[in-house]
Amino acid sequence: LASNCQYWIGESYNAMGRYSDAIDAFSKVMNFRSSYKFDDALIMNGVVYMKMGNKAAARENFQQLVSKYPTSEYAPKAMSYLGRL
Repeated sequence: LASNCQYWIGESYNAMGRYSDAIDAFSKVMNFRSSYKFDDALIMNGVVYMKMGNKAAARENFQQLVSKYPTSEYAPKAMSYLGRL
């Protein structure tokens, strides 16, 4: 459950407007060998990068989500964000 906790740390930072800390927390989720939060972390990293104005990094996260997790519930949302970038 450590990856799940790490994800929610990222959500907390995002809610507080601490975007750099949120990015760090969501990115740490990807360091786990396995997690059911990989796709969640990718979509949120993309969203936070968009809030920060970093379209290139947002695009990279959304594309990675769509490529690695095409059946994710977040894939359609990621594709929608990609269409807006």
